[in-house]
Order: sequence, then structure tokens, then C-alpha cells
Amino acid sequence: MKAVDNCKLLKLLAFGFSGLIIPVVYSFDGIISYERFARLNDPQNKSDSVDWFGLGVDSKRIGHRYEYALDADIRYFTDGDSFNYSLAQLYYQHKMRNSRLSVGRKTLDWSHHEKFWQLGFMNPQRGFRLLDDKQEGLTGFHYDFRPGEIGPRFSVFFSYFYIPTLNPSLSISDGEVSSNSEWRKMPPTRTLILGQEVPISYRLNDPNISDIVLQKSLGANLEYSWGSGKVQAYALYKPESGIRVNADAAYDSDDDVVDVLANPTVNHHLMTGASIHQRAGMATISVGADFIDPNARLGSDFDALTPAQLRGTTKKFESEFFRIEPSYEHEAFGYFRASIDRYYYHASLNYIHLLTSNERIGDDFFSDTVKFKSAIGFDIGFWPTERIYLKIDWKYDLDRRDNILQFEGNYRLAENMSVGVGGELIAAPDDSSYWSPYRTNDTVYGSFNFHF
Repeated sequence: MKAVDNCKLLKLLAFGFSGLIIPVVYSFDGIISYERFARLNDPQNKSDSVDWFGLGVDSKRIGHRYEYALDADIRYFTDGDSFNYSLAQLYYQHKMRNSRLSVGRKTLDWSHHEKFWQLGFMNPQRGFRLLDDKQEGLTGFHYDFRPGEIGPRFSVFFSYFYIPTLNPSLSISDGEVSSNSEWRKMPPTRTLILGQEVPISYRLNDPNISDIVLQKSLGANLEYSWGSGKVQAYALYKPESGIRVNADAAYDSDDDVVDVLANPTVNHHLMTGASIHQRAGMATISVGADFIDPNARLGSDFDALTPAQLRGTTKKFESEFFRIEPSYEHEAFGYFRASIDRYYYHASLNYIHLLTSNERIGDDFFSDTVKFKSAIGFDIGFWPTERIYLKIDWKYDLDRRDNILQFEGNYRLAENMSVGVGGELIAAPDDSSYWSPYRTNDTVYGSFNFHF
């Protein structure tokens, strides 16, 4: 039933060779979508578009010795005449007796809570909308060694190619910063100098493409499983999912303007974590912690900038209205998750707690504060019939009182057609919250989808 609702075309082909029957599983889900959304209030950054057309493909083929997958999306916003692109996964995997080697873009499953909390430290977020929880993979070589269904599993990721998060994008032209998405925090346009309001003009220091994409990553995950659970630990050194934008700023008294030169920077961070997972009845209980160090350096071959350069005095500017001060702070999260995944429904109960004293505040110039400090949340997906799918996702920060709600419903009109409705509602009373710039971004939407 779930396969029908997701429009999965499943084919089982069998052929004989030396008396062996080898199955080949092929799934394909193509979708053409139209969505129109309505704002319930007036967002700070309001885009020109209220609708978009989209094309998505999710395909996988699994054979005896191989597997390949493609998961890609593109959206065209009609009024803004702009595009969003996403390549979530694209890889080829060769299977050996006790191991697998994948080449391409593939998500890592080493952190078990970042998808629900949309943290984006390990796998980048797609970013088509503010509360988009779809993840994009890491591009490189993925190797897994597992002698049996239970016991040890060893995984390695290595890459010399980096694809940063592309959405939502920013552009700078004629001194102004713009975005094709209203779910993007924008820098200020004016500031106060000695009590006088002056405009801010932006320039971009364009880096070489090779300086952005030719970045190394290296990580390993060790897991031991038994019949009803597993324990794992990992370490991963990689570029941050998004490009940082540090800046130099100066007040030009002749033109009475603050001139800001934005400098895109690829910064590596070191992620480490450990977790334990145990099945209890129908539920799986997970407890763990992740640690993120943005100042770590793994040898001269991985150098980007030294911590002294990151905190250089030329990188700090402060006026009466805003400041530029790069922030590279350690972060650590402890988490708990209880999840159930059945044929007709799936559900999870989640808790996350910030273990470090992160001092970033919400109005830092090119730096965001942490998304959650101490928060609870749940998500439920339910198929009451073959034609209907309902979903609700709720998060509440006990420290900042952020209240974030997503809901969605889909109804299949026919085998190849469906309609959907949904909404995103945000309450963020604390001005220092990550979500406070988006508290006027409440939306509801309706969609029509053609599956092929």
C-alpha cells in the first residue's frame, strides 16, 4: 500500500544462471508538480513568487552485485523567473561478498537525529522552503564492510570534491543583496554611525571555483549490532555544509556609506558522535550525542584557514545597529528518540539538548545562532486508506519557547494524479532565536501532482 501511495513502480525480474535465481529490483518515481502558497502575514523578506512548477525523479535499481540511484528535483518560480536545484543522491554501488563500495553523492546515516531537527551538519539540507527536512548526500567514495547481519560494521567516507548547499541562494548586485527565497535571512540595508543613519553597500569577492569545490573530506563509522539493537561511534572531518560569508567593512565618510566586502569561505569542521539503539516492542529507542568543532585542523593537506585568521582583527566591524564578527564556536547536542515504523504509519518522539554554552545571538551579521537549545518534538505519518496520506510535525523549544508546526495531507485522485494541502506555522517570541527572523513566514499551500 505504501508503495502505491508513493507511486513506486516495482518490477521483479528473475533470470537463471547455473541454476541460480538472481532478483533485480527497480523502482521509479517521477513527479510533475504545481504548488501555490498563501502568506498568512507579511514576511521580512518577501519574494515575488507565490507559485512554482517542479520536476522530481527518484529512481533506484538493485541487482545482485550492483545498485544505482538518482534523486533530483528542480523548481521554477513563475513570478520571480528563478530556479531551485537539488541533487539529493546520485551514486553507483558495487557489492562484494562482505562489503560495498559506492561512488557518487549519497547520504550518510551516521547521525540519527539531524534530519528531524534539520541541523544540516553532516548531510546538507535541500532548502527549498524554510522547514524542508529533505537531506542531500555527500559526494565521494563510500565504503562499508560488514561480515554478517549482526556483529561489526565498518564504514569509511573519503572525498576530494565538495558541493555546498545551494538553497536558498543569495546574490549581490549594484550594492544590494537579494534572494529568490523568502525563507532566507537577509543582512541589514542601513545602519547607524554616530547617531546618523547611513546605507550599506555590498560587494562580493568572487573566489575561484576550484578553491570552493576541491576540498577534502575523511570520515569513519564503527558499529556493532546484535539481534535487537546496535551501538556506534563515528568521526567525520569535512567542509561545513554551507559556505561561510565573512566580511570586511569600513565607513566611507566621503560617500556617507558603509562599504561591506563579502568573502566566501569554505571552513572545515570535525564531527564526532556516539549512539546506542535498542528495540523495545514495536519501538526503537535511540540515545546519543554529537560534537561539532569548527576550528579543527586535520593536517596541512586539509588546511583552509587557521583559527587566528578566522578571528582576525580585520574581520570585525561594529556600529550602533549591527556588527560583523565571525563566530566559530563548538557545539554539542545530546538527543533521545523513540520511533515506530509500521506498514500503515510511522511516528517518532524526539528530544534534543544543547550541551555547550553557545553565545551567538540571532542578529550576528553573517552568523546564525543554534536552531534549538532544549526542545521536544514529534512527527506522525499515517495512511488511513490507499488514497490518503496525512502528516504532522511539531517542535517546541523549552528554552526559547519557539513553536514550529508543519502539517500536510495528500489525496490520490487517480493512479497518476494527486492533490495536496499543507502549512507551516512559526511562533518565536525570543528575538535571539534562530527562528525569530521567520516568525512572519506562516504559509498554507495547495498542490497538484502528476506521477509518471
